[in-house]
Amino acid sequence: MTKLTRRGFLKASTATAAVATLGTLSYQDWQKQAYASEGEADAEVQISSSTCNACSNKCGLEVFTKNGKLWKIKGSNIHPNSLGTLCARGHGFATNAYNDARLTSPLKKNEDGTFSEISWEQAYQEIGEKVKKIIAEDGPQALAITQDPRPSGKFYSKRFMNAFGSQNVYTHHAACNLSKLTAYAHTIKKEPKCDFNNADAVMFIGRSFGDGIKPSAMKNLANNVKRGLHIIMVDPRFNATAHMAKDWLAIRPGTDLALILAMSNVLVTEELYDKDFIENYTTGFDEFAEAVKDYTPEWAAEITTLPASKIKEVAEFMAEKAPKAFIEPSWRAAFGCSYYNSTETARATILFNALLGCYGKKGGMYYGDGVKFGKLEGPKFKKLPEPVAPQYGSDRFPLTPTGSGSSVVVAEGIEKGDIKGLFYYQSNPVIGYTNAEDFGKRLDMADLVVVIDVQMSETAMHAHYVLPDTTYIERMEVPSSTGTVADVRLQGIPKVHENTRPVDQIFTELAEACGIGEYFTFTVQDVIDAQIAPFPDEVKEKLLKEGIAKVPVENPKKPDGDPHFPNDDNKIHFADDVWLEGGLGRNIQWIEPKYMPNPDNIDEFRLIAGKQSIHSHTMTTNIPHLIQITKDYDLDRVWINTKRAEALGIKEGDKIEISSEVSTTPAIAHVTERLHPDCIWTASHYGTKSPYLTEGAGLGISSMDHTPFHMEPFSGSNMSQENLVHVKKMEA
Repeated sequence: MTKLTRRGFLKASTATAAVATLGTLSYQDWQKQAYASEGEADAEVQISSSTCNACSNKCGLEVFTKNGKLWKIKGSNIHPNSLGTLCARGHGFATNAYNDARLTSPLKKNEDGTFSEISWEQAYQEIGEKVKKIIAEDGPQALAITQDPRPSGKFYSKRFMNAFGSQNVYTHHAACNLSKLTAYAHTIKKEPKCDFNNADAVMFIGRSFGDGIKPSAMKNLANNVKRGLHIIMVDPRFNATAHMAKDWLAIRPGTDLALILAMSNVLVTEELYDKDFIENYTTGFDEFAEAVKDYTPEWAAEITTLPASKIKEVAEFMAEKAPKAFIEPSWRAAFGCSYYNSTETARATILFNALLGCYGKKGGMYYGDGVKFGKLEGPKFKKLPEPVAPQYGSDRFPLTPTGSGSSVVVAEGIEKGDIKGLFYYQSNPVIGYTNAEDFGKRLDMADLVVVIDVQMSETAMHAHYVLPDTTYIERMEVPSSTGTVADVRLQGIPKVHENTRPVDQIFTELAEACGIGEYFTFTVQDVIDAQIAPFPDEVKEKLLKEGIAKVPVENPKKPDGDPHFPNDDNKIHFADDVWLEGGLGRNIQWIEPKYMPNPDNIDEFRLIAGKQSIHSHTMTTNIPHLIQITKDYDLDRVWINTKRAEALGIKEGDKIEISSEVSTTPAIAHVTERLHPDCIWTASHYGTKSPYLTEGAGLGISSMDHTPFHMEPFSGSNMSQENLVHVKKMEA
């Protein structure tokens, strides 16, 4: 069989991470570098379609097999997220099917903390008994599930919990983009799409396409830079996209809100805003204008460390290029979940874009319809019971969209005795959502913790039962969509380990054991058939045969001059009483970060974290090919500003100690001028703690080790960069 060798993968993937997404390395060239023949070149090749599972982008791909084994994969030419290209982590993660550290049988925790293999029958029986006991004593609201949204996992986990009558269904959003989602929910309801192809100016705030790669987006951005798109990068770190920018604003971390308020002040006081747009598509503008009058560039300069003249210049430039200019909505970055003021920062970006009048305009931002799937109706899909209580935490975070909720507040609920049983599907909150030690201790208080995963994650280490899932290329999944393209994961390879089971089977059998089997009398194929039922016959046929197809949409997303806001009144709300309910002001306002390092304390910093293009947080750190790139290029080092390092006597490659109120960890220093002096930076993928995941063990630090267990009071996000750390050089 022809297979991917480690040497070949490293050689090709390093190049891929750097340049393939810029369109300068063809797939054919990558293939020639990466694959070595081992005597079966003439074996028949089978091809099936799927979507990648290495990150939330879910890029379309084609799976090539020889003799029933994975041979290679390539990006789908028609899926909008890939357009023929996959990133290095996509290539690497596909090999997880053959990873030596995979879970291969159900496990039960022993009294001494070790795990023993048990049968599926025993696992189901014991889990079912414990679930029934919890419901009998505390009701279904004492159960909760957290899942990292993937097609079948998202569908089955939600239906599973709802079948009990519980609304306690959570995602990774609290550690990703919950603050942003909350802001959009109460200003224009949902996030619009960006028209990069016609834009003249785009500001990114902490967002790096080059680090969190979506291949088509990175390639498209590069092409637009070539035609003259002006990028303004606001980030304490010179990230992997900053080399495309005309301006790098190395802002003090946590102060992005001050920058946006000051830019808004410039547009309002100089009357550079789109008056027609404001009059026709907004409410509360006069209150907003009054609220920002004191937030001058000079005021913001003191907070952000950016020159007042530069703040004024950038604001005026954005107004000059409007409506073909906007602040990109971001994802995790600076206002997805990072700071105490992240919800207000996200709100400010939405309102600044309204000042530009860019919504619905060519080169701006716009709405439209995507694929609409059919409803699950008929005798196979029994109607779910009415929920017995609101989602746990909704009273504390009334602004947070119910579809997401705060998965961090669940851990607090365990300690209070409100939550007794938890399920986790392909989700690793112990190391990724908040402080690992604190979250783990809270999980240990629960009566029941069940983890469904492909590897023994840090969260699985705290479970009573661990159920082995198949990898994504070993199963068929329910449909998902991107824009006007629908996709169905088709099984790419036969199941590698006989005693693993696909997610749909696991939840169906769990439901039966827990007494709710009547809500799962269907197959995954039944779900697919029901959801694609409204599509034209030729589209359905293509989906079932090829896995990916374009779907006719009545109102496709396009900038046509009409904003089409999903609000009931079709207007953006500059000021609204709804914010009072969540503890914010009716009007926009400056909110201090929870922590601010004192620049006079030379050893005190904020620890911030971000992505690298070869990893998806800790999910990929046990992939041998990918973690070897980290080792070869020392990508786990902690960045520190050159001047601050000199003051502390730290040189490149020195061992340093990072200490905080919650932890002390050793690290290796990378000294650079490409970082704001007030912070140190690490990639969010490292610091793994599970002894079963040996590839990444001992590499780097986890930023969450130094971040206390806390939640932003307005959305419930984990405030992942609200911390203070001290750094010193360690003795040799």
